[in-house]
Amino acid sequence: MARRIIAAKPQRVGFIPADPRCPVALAIKNISFAVAQIADCRVATIFAPAAHGFQAVADSSRIWTMTQRGLVTQYVPSRAPLPGEWLRELGRFLHQSLSDKEIALIDFSGLREVGELEGAAAMVDAYCVVARVKKTKEQELERACADLPLKRLLGVLLTDG
Repeated sequence: MARRIIAAKPQRVGFIPADPRCPVALAIKNISFAVAQIADCRVATIFAPAAHGFQAVADSSRIWTMTQRGLVTQYVPSRAPLPGEWLRELGRFLHQSLSDKEIALIDFSGLREVGELEGAAAMVDAYCVVARVKKTKEQELERACADLPLKRLLGVLLTDG
């Protein structure tokens, strides 16, 4: 999948769970270092609050905490956003904070509000569906990307989670 991402040359790639138990954050962490090494470029990984079990809290602090590991920069939620806030912050972040030479891998776990997944998918150049080997059903794969443009689907990333 890392080579497919590099060949497609997207700047922003979303990762959609085929089912709620798919370990999207782990899949992104694993693939981010491969993309950085093969493409020899900076990679930003942006994780969803849902992946970290946060509850929504109203406060004015930043949503993401940044950590740097070589060519990979991880943006992990420091708190859970209010409904709709994560999508707004993601759009702002992608527009203002990414360089043209940086690839962003974005965790779309937990986007459950009406229109959130479609809104997030509109912000990326391509997306991958994350599925679990021998556990994810074909109907779940179809449902995961049913309302998204298939021409931007890079494929299915299988995990053993």
